[in-house]
Amino acid sequence: MKKLAFLIIHLIFCICNQIPNPPTKFISFTLYDAKIKFYSNQESLHMNVDFSSNITYFTSPDCVNCLIYNDNKPATVTCGAANSCIVMEKFSEKMNQSFSAQGDIVQIRIFYQEAYLQQIFRPLILQKAFYVKNIFQIGEKKPYQYYSLGLGFEKNTESSFLSSLYLQGKIDQLSYSIYLQPNDILILTLGGYDIKLISEQFIIMKNIESQKYMNDLYQANVEFFGQPIETFGQEEKAATVYIDPNIQDEIILPQYMFKNIQKILTTLRQEPDLESLAIDNLGKWSTRNNQQTFGLHFYADDNQGEQNKKVDVLFDYMEFMEESGEGYRPRIFFNPDKDVQVVQIGRMFLKKIMLYKYNPDQPREPVIRAFAPLKKLQTS
Repeated sequence: MKKLAFLIIHLIFCICNQIPNPPTKFISFTLYDAKIKFYSNQESLHMNVDFSSNITYFTSPDCVNCLIYNDNKPATVTCGAANSCIVMEKFSEKMNQSFSAQGDIVQIRIFYQEAYLQQIFRPLILQKAFYVKNIFQIGEKKPYQYYSLGLGFEKNTESSFLSSLYLQGKIDQLSYSIYLQPNDILILTLGGYDIKLISEQFIIMKNIESQKYMNDLYQANVEFFGQPIETFGQEEKAATVYIDPNIQDEIILPQYMFKNIQKILTTLRQEPDLESLAIDNLGKWSTRNNQQTFGLHFYADDNQGEQNKKVDVLFDYMEFMEESGEGYRPRIFFNPDKDVQVVQIGRMFLKKIMLYKYNPDQPREPVIRAFAPLKKLQTS
């Protein structure tokens, strides 16, 4: 009887951790030229997407102090009949790492670009949006963005933008996938993924809980010039990695890794010969060679039947060392905030791997985060 109960539990768990088949109804954007409108006759605006927040917000013309933090063509919205805007209640809370805000929670209609490179716009009622009337700077000194579509989600934390598309039948899944085309344009697919673009099946990844990063943190061994940074001369240890599609062609490392990188270069006799190494200057080499590589070895979820399975993402010396004047520099820099202990990467990773995040519409099924390698030659 106990064996039967265990088998039933195991089967239920396995079903809960399956990648669903690609849906028939999804929406694809390029993040280069995706657009939205607040009014049907309005000139379109660039679609600002935040993957680290679930909050979608817009700014009222009444937000006078917003001009202090960004006075470059303020994109404000009037809440009224023209955009079917209905005030639900008041709010006062943190919006992101830079600002907290006060205002109204509203339902509002927007128009989104249905297909990239085409001027086709479809209406969408956002079931919950924050209508900002006052802001307060609380952290990182960054310019205030007048509107943002939050795509971050967790099991009990919805992305209003994504769930509104789902509930109004625009997409078939509470999910998104993202990758970088060979022409360096990010493709974001809401509600699924394009199976024709991947060369292998998705692998479900092990992730780390973190409220700041919407739990989108991964474990990985990190190597520099073929040697493990995190564990150089020590026992194996994993680093924490955050994948942010908004990071350009570079890798941001925590400052604590600097000393081990120095040791690696000294041991390999690969120290730079044009500019010396410092925490704010990664040096410059006169030539490139095949030792100058970078690697991330991500831990897969152990419940897929294989213990300690990893997804390897490797950058050879041509990909990792960029031209700089008459020499070459590695595509890394150290985070100026010494308290940040997370490796951060974006476009470089997404040029090799499609990232897929899926929230099954069932209470007990976990959110799935999965990687799949892209085909070498993509057609888009």
